[in-house]
Amino acid sequence: MRAMQYITFVFCALISLHLHASENITKKDILKIIHEVEAAAKSHNVEAIIKHFSTDAKITLNFPTELGGTQVLSVAEYSALLRDGWSLPAEFKYDVKDIQIEISKDQKTATATDIVYESIEIPGQFKIKSKSFEQVKFGLFNGAVLITDLSGKTEIQQ
Repeated sequence: MRAMQYITFVFCALISLHLHASENITKKDILKIIHEVEAAAKSHNVEAIIKHFSTDAKITLNFPTELGGTQVLSVAEYSALLRDGWSLPAEFKYDVKDIQIEISKDQKTATATDIVYESIEIPGQFKIKSKSFEQVKFGLFNGAVLITDLSGKTEIQQ
């Protein structure tokens, strides 16, 4: 009898924590997503990145003109771009720094800015280093915090 009461208490406590956490966006929610996306990028796990995007999210990538200029992508197009890039026989590095988070007053949306440092190297052929200034917008969808908009301005580093 006591074990059943304990299980019921724990179950109710977990449900209330989940419901509480999903009512508003917190800085902890945003940091968790950013760190999960960073880990997924380092392991080239496209699905683990895409799961954090709303289905209608907009991705705007501003590259130097010689690298294609501005591209506005759907989630599916962004997913394909990641897959294509990571299919190269190259070494990739990806680090996120200088994360700043702003939560809206109603705690239903948030905006994060950060700087992403990336490098791609095909040994003996080329190495490219870049610095991207990102702005990421988040929204609350059925209790889940998702990316609604990602924009980045990329500079090639020497």
